[in-house]
Amino acid sequence: MYKDHLLERMVAVKTALSLGASASSLTVTLDFITPVEFKSHKNINGFQLTVIAIAIDAANEVAHTASEILPVQKLTSEIPLPISATLQIPVESKTILICVKCEGCDDGELANNIRTKGMGIVKALELSEIDKGK
Repeated sequence: MYKDHLLERMVAVKTALSLGASASSLTVTLDFITPVEFKSHKNINGFQLTVIAIAIDAANEVAHTASEILPVQKLTSEIPLPISATLQIPVESKTILICVKCEGCDDGELANNIRTKGMGIVKALELSEIDKGK
């Protein structure tokens, strides 16, 4: 990831993971450590987050991706926290990387401006380290 497009330019997030009753259902819960900001981009009045999981099965040299695009949030309204996304991952995966992409929006539409996009890896761990839900 390019240093000019890091997620931390816009927001810092805290991440919690849990596995559902079926080991293929992964819930990613995000909470904001800092408010979402788009400095020097006055036309940006909202944002959209995408949660991406990269599930790695090193034994078979395979990686699978799953993602969920969350609804656009207005910067001026109170954002209901935490925000969760549920992703389906292969049960044979052993390692997981969680990435978050944040994109600026203008009146509910993606701004389509590279300077209003940021992405970062927010968590990397073995699936055995995640608590299983009931």
